[in-house]
Amino acid sequence: MSVRRLGIGDLPAAAGIIGRFAGSRRLDPWDFLADPYTLLFIAEEDGHAVGWLWGYEVVQPDGARMMVIHQIEVDKPARRRGHGRALVDAALAVARARGHGEVVVPAGPGDPGARALFAGSGARQAQLRQLYRWSLGGTDNTPGSR
Repeated sequence: MSVRRLGIGDLPAAAGIIGRFAGSRRLDPWDFLADPYTLLFIAEEDGHAVGWLWGYEVVQPDGARMMVIHQIEVDKPARRRGHGRALVDAALAVARARGHGEVVVPAGPGDPGARALFAGSGARQAQLRQLYRWSLGGTDNTPGSR
């Protein structure tokens, strides 16, 4: 098992990972990987990608930094073998190295596996807040999201 961060030199691999785990081929991986504030990690087993984590850094006006882990997923057959934890640990290492004050990740009450993963890696559940959303069309095809 290994985890690695994809960069601009990994465009073909990134396109495959994004297409596979996000189900989207609309995003040009160049845009994503060229942004210095985005993260894309993959977990590999026997040379094959079995999981991914993507997120981004938020730089606040006072210079403080926060990382948002937007999505983490591991293939069902590869779960419970440390891939998720290794992905989280890799993201936390980047956050520490870059001086982030906090790392946040969404996890709903209907996702006990994710909640257990985050708690097991030292995260504490934050106060729940209402999420407001503006759907600007074009890229959102979620039913009932407008």
